[in-house]
Amino acid sequence: MTNNIIYAKDITLYDLEKKFHLHLNEDERFFHEWQTDSPVITAEEKKFLDLVRAGYMNLIKYPGM
Repeated sequence: MTNNIIYAKDITLYDLEKKFHLHLNEDERFFHEWQTDSPVITAEEKKFLDLVRAGYMNLIKYPGM
């Protein structure tokens, strides 16, 4: 029996997406309980948060060296 240990530092989100056919679910109803009683944000704040989110998702999917 062979133990194939993969350490988190040696794999990326991109690798996991390809190997296990994963994809990002952006359906707002996916965790609807997270959407209740949320503070109201301005359009400018939403735009900024969308940019931060896109940058973060890119960074975790394709980490720098």
